[in-house]
Amino acid sequence: MGRRWIGVNIVIHTIKRVAKMHLADRLRLVEGVDFTIEGVLRNLEGAKDLWERDKYHFQKWAVEEVDTLPWICKGFPMR
Repeated sequence: MGRRWIGVNIVIHTIKRVAKMHLADRLRLVEGVDFTIEGVLRNLEGAKDLWERDKYHFQKWAVEEVDTLPWICKGFPMR
């Protein structure tokens, strides 16, 4: 189709799943060679920034990093 980009939801686990299921597994594309992903945390500074801005999304990101499904109550206060 001649596309040069794909837009997806800004939710971290959605971005990672699209990259794995559609780009890597289905199309056999390699991240860093055939495509790049922007907006995904890649270092400690990004993780700290997300923690300060949105503890709920930080929790979701941390759970995804250990390759499991999130089970987080949005109303649960972080201490």
